[in-house]
Amino acid sequence: MDSSWTKDVLGEGFEQLELVLTDNEVATLVRYQSGEKLEPDPVAADADVLYLLGWSDCFLQQKLAHFRYRNGARFFALALHNQGRSLRAGNTPGFVAGISRRGTTNTGAPTGGFPVTSAFLKAVFQAQSAVDAGLSIDVPILTPLSTRDHLQPRWTETATEADVAVNVDVVAHRPLSLGNNVTVERIPKAVHDIFLSPAPVRKNAYREMERWLGGYLNRRC
Repeated sequence: MDSSWTKDVLGEGFEQLELVLTDNEVATLVRYQSGEKLEPDPVAADADVLYLLGWSDCFLQQKLAHFRYRNGARFFALALHNQGRSLRAGNTPGFVAGISRRGTTNTGAPTGGFPVTSAFLKAVFQAQSAVDAGLSIDVPILTPLSTRDHLQPRWTETATEADVAVNVDVVAHRPLSLGNNVTVERIPKAVHDIFLSPAPVRKNAYREMERWLGGYLNRRC
């Protein structure tokens, strides 16, 4: 292990690196390296994967890292400033003053989560406007999301098989502004974080992701 990297809380194979930013802020890069066997003819061989967290998230998706690694990719996750592993004493959790410093348009605010500030909302609206105007991303884009949402004030069993943070039909249309080559994959019974859904749902999501990668990387479908 490189001396700059330290053990991560997720355990064996996971390491983290503190990145010092401007204004005494930090970000934290997490990587996964393992001796586990790769799949034959791995679909993502020699690719780099960077997992960016949502607003109030903390990276804990070990199985996703394992999946990407077995596919041949180098897997990383990034906790930006004021978020997850990068939170420090005196920080305002999740705070950001502009879209140039935070690459998310996720506005879901769970009960008991981080406080929503006016500066943060301004940054979100700026980001949404930028996406709506079009970003002209020139690489293939995959947007997986649930087939249904459950945006109700009271919890029911339906919430265990639906997205409880965003309107999935609205989100399904938003990626069309990102670029010219967009795939929207609807995953039945998926929750908001698809890779924290029940095992059969995750299996389906992994299969669809692998098929998409195989098509665009010209390895297998």
